[in-house]
Amino acid sequence: MRITTTIIISWFLLFFEITKPTPERNISLENYNIETIKFQKEIKKVDERIIRTIKEYYQITHGKNARLEESIEDTTLILEYYSINDNDNWLFTAEIPLIKASSKLVLEGDINNDDKNDFIINIYTSGGGTGGNVGWVDFFTFLQVDENYKLVNVTPHGREELSGCDNGGSFNPVKIENNFIIGYSVCYQEKDPNCCPSLTYESTVVLKDNRLIINNMKLIEKKEISFN
Repeated sequence: MRITTTIIISWFLLFFEITKPTPERNISLENYNIETIKFQKEIKKVDERIIRTIKEYYQITHGKNARLEESIEDTTLILEYYSINDNDNWLFTAEIPLIKASSKLVLEGDINNDDKNDFIINIYTSGGGTGGNVGWVDFFTFLQVDENYKLVNVTPHGREELSGCDNGGSFNPVKIENNFIIGYSVCYQEKDPNCCPSLTYESTVVLKDNRLIINNMKLIEKKEISFN
């Protein structure tokens, strides 16, 4: 059974918590001295203020009674949480992209029609489930406001929540264009096996009242999908 849990967490409810000082165990990116993360001028990295805000969000949502380990693999910051009350068992992992050219994980463009570049950041996450480890993608929406970046929305399980599918599926964002988040949705029909959703849509998502919502879906052939 494919069950989608809808959880939209308001930035405003977390504001006072997120503005607290980051715990000392959260390592600054400046402390890493790894060859693969020594950015050259031609490589554009994600603004460290955005990275810090995402880290603080996960510290609030998963850091209670947990121990955090941070590491960098290639161009990804890995946050791993372990239980401090249950034999140090692994609880949760989040993977934060550090460069903008990260296979559609970082989308940059004007979302709210103010001629400023905003960001949708896709965060791969995983945690323990009743049937074993499960993975999903959280969508973070940042708007550029007064030379800073404001987190206005977090959509956990974003690919599922924004798929627009009647019987389960996923939304895969590709780009931001004309104030729309453009991508494609792959959807199941009732009799489709778990391996093989049979419907593909070109989908557009918009930000409305600081929430991401499906705007339009157009049925297409898979061969029509473009990543340009």
